[in-house]
Formats: sequence, structure tokens, C-alpha cells
Amino acid sequence: ARYYTPSGRCIQRPYTSGKDENYEMDIYTRYEHGEFFSRDSIRLDESLRYSTGLGRPVYGGGGIMPDVFVPQDTTGMTSYFRTVLNKGLILQFAFQYTDRNRETLSNYTDEASLLGYLNRRQVIDQFVKYAQSKDVKPRNILIQKSYSLLERSLYGNIIYNMLGRETYVAYFNKSDENVKKALEILSANEAFPKVPATAEESVEKKNDGNKEKRTAQADYEAETPMLRLYASSSVG
Repeated sequence: ARYYTPSGRCIQRPYTSGKDENYEMDIYTRYEHGEFFSRDSIRLDESLRYSTGLGRPVYGGGGIMPDVFVPQDTTGMTSYFRTVLNKGLILQFAFQYTDRNRETLSNYTDEASLLGYLNRRQVIDQFVKYAQSKDVKPRNILIQKSYSLLERSLYGNIIYNMLGRETYVAYFNKSDENVKKALEILSANEAFPKVPATAEESVEKKNDGNKEKRTAQADYEAETPMLRLYASSSVG
């Protein structure tokens, strides 16, 4: 199978028959290469470079390069947080906490009131003790560094259990840098591509081993209407 945009550009990631493991590990390879943290780390194949209707340079064969790059935020990411996350302890604790306190929690019917209650209950301290009972040693310095991440993850899952997915998504969106950037762009009325200062006359596109000319035409209707915003958690 191959994936194409409406303009006919193939965006399928490279795949070699019999190399399934390499294909599945691509996201980890990109992570290690720094592609989630720096736009300059993203490899672009110049042989697959051509222009859109507005003359904007785009690339085929490896996903869609974002117009706006939002680097992944690693603030608060520590070995302690990765351990409790990978062991599934955050989900387990949130479920058990909700189940034990469901009658009380049901008194709080919106995000603000539920968060107010949780902030008074020392939930993080309770979680650290729970994690310790599951053989994760408390490491105070790392816990303090990851405090906001722990709080957001624990509170978010409790919100999901009590108030549902819509409130859960709204809660996380408030701290999602991709969402913040998208709202900033939309508010500034800058969500539509503009014609580059210097539109290229033509550019070569690789097609089944042969190269064909692609001529840039300043045709707005042929352009994708919305800017592409990079989501650090997505796969190209």
C-alpha cells in the first residue's frame, strides 16, 4: 500500500520487504536521532522535493514535514517518571483511587471542583507510597522534578474515570504545546499557507526510478488550505 496526498504526492515511509522490524522501529529511530526535538534533525530527501500549487517546497516519501515545528517538551521527564509510566502504575493507582473514593468524588461534577478536591488530598504522596509497594524506590529529587508530570497524569486519569473522555481531553489540551501553538496560529488568522517570497519555477520529483518535472503554479485552490502543525506524538 502507498499513501498519497490529494495532490498526488506519495508520503509513504520507506519499506523494504522482509524488514518489518526496521519499519516498526522507525519512530524510535527518529526519537534517538532527535527528530522530535529539533527540526534540523529531520532528514529530508532532496530527490523527492517538489512544489505545491503555491510554489511551497514539500517532500515525498517520509510523512509530511510540518509548516510549524513544535519540539517535544522533556521538562520533568526523569527515570522515576518513565519507570512508573512503563509499569502502568499511574493507570493502576488512578483506577484504584477512583474506585475507593467514587462516592465522594461523585460530588464534584466539573473539572474545576474535582481538581480543587484532589489538590487537597495529597494524591502525589499517596501515589509515591503506592509505587514503593510495587518495588519502585522513592527518589525525592526526581519526584520533585517530575511533580507536574505526575500530577497531570494522575489527575487526568481520575478525571477520565469520573467525568469522561471529553473533560479528560480538555484538561490535557490546556498544557499541550501543540494545541497552544495551533490556537495561537488560528487566533492570528495565519492558518492558511502564503505564497513564498520566491516560488521555484520547477523541481524534480522521483517517480519509480524516473524523474519528472513538476512546475509550480500559483494556484491557491491546488494548495492544502491549512498549515500542517507537527504533533510530537504522531508518526509520519
